[in-house]
Amino acid sequence: MFSDYISRLVQELQLQNVPQLSSGQSSFGLELKSSPITIYDAAPGIRIDSKLGPLPQVQTDQFMAKMLQGNFLGQLTRKAALGLNEEGKEVILTLFLPVVRNYREFRDNLEDFVNTVAFWKDEMARHPGD
Repeated sequence: MFSDYISRLVQELQLQNVPQLSSGQSSFGLELKSSPITIYDAAPGIRIDSKLGPLPQVQTDQFMAKMLQGNFLGQLTRKAALGLNEEGKEVILTLFLPVVRNYREFRDNLEDFVNTVAFWKDEMARHPGD
C-alpha cells in the first residue's frame, strides 16, 4: 500500500529525478513548496513530518503560545500537531493517520499537510525577528 501510494504520488505530481522506492522501504522524502517532507509507512497508517525551521528566539513564549492555540482541536493545523525537535530548537509539524483507506484519502491529507506547513512557515516569518 505505502509504496503504491508513493509511486502514484510521484506520477501524479510528475516529480523528476526521484529514486525508485525499494521493496520494504519505510520512508520517503520529498520537497514540496520549498519544504522538506518525510512520509513514513506506519501500516496500516501513515505518518508525515516536516521541519518548519528554528524556534524564534525573540518573543519565544508568545510564539509557543500561538503554537498551542494552533494545536487546540487541530484548528490551525488541520489535525496535525506542532512541536519541537528533541533539542527544543526546531519547530516541526507531524500528522499521523492511523488508517488510510485509499489513495485519495492519502493525497487529500498530504495536500492539507503541505498547506499547513506553508501557513506555519508564514507565521514564523511574520513573527518578530532577532
